[in-house]
Amino acid sequence: MEMLKVGAKSNPNSVAGAIANVFREKGIVEIQAIGAGALNQAIKAVAIARGFVAPSGKNLICIPAFTDIVIDGEERTAIKLIIEARWPLLFVFLWYIIRASKRDDIMDNNIKRSIILEHYQNPKNKGLIDDDSYIKINMNNESCIDEINLMVKVEDNIIKDIRFDGEACAICTSSTSIMTNTLIGKNIDDIKRIYENYLNMIDEKEYDEDILEEAIVYNDIYKQPNRKKCALLSWWGIGKILDQIGGGKDETKH
Repeated sequence: MEMLKVGAKSNPNSVAGAIANVFREKGIVEIQAIGAGALNQAIKAVAIARGFVAPSGKNLICIPAFTDIVIDGEERTAIKLIIEARWPLLFVFLWYIIRASKRDDIMDNNIKRSIILEHYQNPKNKGLIDDDSYIKINMNNESCIDEINLMVKVEDNIIKDIRFDGEACAICTSSTSIMTNTLIGKNIDDIKRIYENYLNMIDEKEYDEDILEEAIVYNDIYKQPNRKKCALLSWWGIGKILDQIGGGKDETKH
């Protein structure tokens, strides 16, 4: 777990940026503070960091604890703050059921529809930003209204962020939202495996359902051939980006 040490003179905004960056990469952050002044700056930083990551749909929580440390040979007690994400209760409940329901015949279609509807009505990571460090791509579906603009930030072989916007149907919007949640924070090799398995699932080929996370809700979209492109559009965009950075191949010709 990444450890950030905060002092009484630390800049809360700078610490907040560090918290957000480590969280996006690791999913969890630990802060160490000694003394009231340091703890005050740490709490301010956590509050600011919550605003930084909120657009991605993550709700940061802070778990305080004591920890013993040694400074100049002297044992002292510090405050440890563990920062992690709390998912909305609906997602926790639905995701638990999905993970417990491996087989199609026991996975309730109503649960799938609920997850798709939630991501359509409250899409995660939606909204473009002005940042030239992102790779940008436009995807459109000639047979539907779908047009999605993707922005992907890649650093150190890891997708640090994905943003999207555009006009699209419920399947396309929800699959894009789920895709961003699934891929952010993962390295390119893992993303390539997820991408290939997702495409295999849509095309009724053999795939590993354990690595698809929420994207498994589209495992029977093949039954609606006219909706397959809607579920694939943004994923094809990721495929093009993987191809640009040398991590994949263009799979858009179906």
